[in-house]
Amino acid sequence: MPYIPRFTNDIFISYAHDNNADGWVTNFRAAIEREVRESLPNLTIWWDKDQLRGNTEFDREIEEKVKSSAILLAINSERYLASDYCLKELDWFYEAAESDGIGIRVGNQRRVFNVLKRKYDHDNWPERLKNISGNPFYDSEGYQVETDSLEFRQAVRILAKQIKQLLQDIKAQVENALPLPKPPVSPRDDAFTI
Repeated sequence: MPYIPRFTNDIFISYAHDNNADGWVTNFRAAIEREVRESLPNLTIWWDKDQLRGNTEFDREIEEKVKSSAILLAINSERYLASDYCLKELDWFYEAAESDGIGIRVGNQRRVFNVLKRKYDHDNWPERLKNISGNPFYDSEGYQVETDSLEFRQAVRILAKQIKQLLQDIKAQVENALPLPKPPVSPRDDAFTI
C-alpha cells in the first residue's frame, strides 16, 4: 500500500533505457528508495525495469502507472530529451495531475522532479520542465556523478528530503480536502413530482 492511499504509486521514475546501461538508474532508484523509506516505510516506486512481464501491453500499463502516481521523477539526459516515449510519459503525468483534484502544483512545488543526469542548456529542456530548477546529479564539469561517489550520496539526500516533504504535503492536502459533493438525485420516472 502506498504512502498516499489515493494513488497506486507514490513515485514513477521516467527515464531513457540507455541511461541504465551501466546501472546508473538502478542504483539511483535503490538509493532514493532507501533514503525516503527511512521516514515513509510504505513508499511505493514504480519503474519498468522489473515490473513489466513479457506479455504485458506496456503502453497501456505504463500510461496507467504514470497516471496513478503521486509524483514523477524525470531522469533528464540527452537520451531522455530525444525520446518521444519519455516525453509522452511526462505529458501523461501532467494530464492526470491537472485533473486529479490536487493539481500539478502543491503550494509552489511541482509534483515533478527534474533529475539532471548531466548539465544541459536550459533551452533544451522539455517545455514541461522549464519552470522548475531541477536536481543536479552532475559534477563541476557537467558530467554525471558516479553512484559510488560522495557527490551522488549528497545529491540523493537532498532529493530524498524534497521528495519526503512533497509526499507529506500531498498527503496532507488529500486528507484535508473536503469530500466531493454528491450529485443530485434525479427523480424516478414513475415518481410523482409537482
